[in-house]
Amino acid sequence: MEFNVEVNIDSEKTRERIALNPKNKLISLKLIYFISTTILLFIDFSCSKGSADINDNMSLKNSVIPAEKSIDVHPPKTIAECHIRLDSMLSKEQKSFVKSQKTNDLLKFHFSLGMWIRNEWKLWSDNELSRFYKQKGIDSIDELSFLIIASYHRKLNYPNENLEDNINHTLKSLSVKSN
Repeated sequence: MEFNVEVNIDSEKTRERIALNPKNKLISLKLIYFISTTILLFIDFSCSKGSADINDNMSLKNSVIPAEKSIDVHPPKTIAECHIRLDSMLSKEQKSFVKSQKTNDLLKFHFSLGMWIRNEWKLWSDNELSRFYKQKGIDSIDELSFLIIASYHRKLNYPNENLEDNINHTLKSLSVKSN
């Protein structure tokens, strides 16, 4: 897989400081992720100006945030535990909203449900869930929160699929090794 990134820079010094090495796929992928997230957020915020409050019954498309804090203060240890907690904390309307999204549109939850997951479940800490997925190539908490959301979305849409197939499919769609 090859990525072409074109950057117009006015200054020669700036050009020298920014070393975009196309052989370094990790930097290229993170740069693409950052740029696409920024563009989506710009579009999202410019479209939602003047919208209702974030807690106004799903009026904003990024308003999927559990109504109450997690009862269990310890971070979940598995994706299955993440799904169980999300099931118990999200309202029927919120679950329905997550379920109705296209897989490609799940990134819109980055600063709502994703941020809630990262903060409440302390994905930034050295916990069992984070360590397990680091071994599978998911190094950032943003990627891990997205995996949790994407696998939960898949669970809602394919309730009879076993968890291992769900995770493997989700990891495969994220281009991460699934062994």
